[in-house]
Amino acid sequence: MTTIYLRLCLIGLFLCSVLTNTAQTPEWINLHKGNSAFKAGNMSTAEKAYRQALKANPRSARAAFNLGDVYLNKKDAQNALKFYEQAAKQEKSKLVRAMAYHNMGYIHHVAKEYDRAINYYKDALRNNPKDDDTRYNLVLCQKQKKQEDQQKQNENKNDKQSNKISSKLLKMNGKSRTNSPIPAYQRKMLNSCSIFNGKTNNKHAGK
Repeated sequence: MTTIYLRLCLIGLFLCSVLTNTAQTPEWINLHKGNSAFKAGNMSTAEKAYRQALKANPRSARAAFNLGDVYLNKKDAQNALKFYEQAAKQEKSKLVRAMAYHNMGYIHHVAKEYDRAINYYKDALRNNPKDDDTRYNLVLCQKQKKQEDQQKQNENKNDKQSNKISSKLLKMNGKSRTNSPIPAYQRKMLNSCSIFNGKTNNKHAGK
């Protein structure tokens, strides 16, 4: 069974070694509340807490990333992508950006959207060239895309050969025909035509 690696990582704020009451902002409080709920498997509480953190700081890349984790856990790929993308755009830390890009690549990878997955994995490696999990996923994705392209090429080749054989069989029957049948009203008109002296009498055609 092929393994695709995912970066499911809850991110809090980087704090000073000495934590003061002033450092515990609404963003910080809700991030840690959300992390505790997530670890306990309570996704609804985690989601609410991370949204409160975003409300306190709309540019909180950490809250956006963690919301992406919540939605990915809920198998809501569309919303997960939305928040990972937000985190990647707003995050200053290259390591966190790399994790966001990695997860966007993962979502497209499992959906077999290989081109998009490859691009996101490359973005992740640009931000963190030492990430072996991302490099593994990239190589695997490129291999799977190559196999899919080869399969499509073989299918197209088989279709062309089949059409060529069908065309030859039709010609052997006297003439090549189109795939579209003659509509019923035209067939009625053609069958009702009278032929006089080698010409079609169109006056009575259709009666």
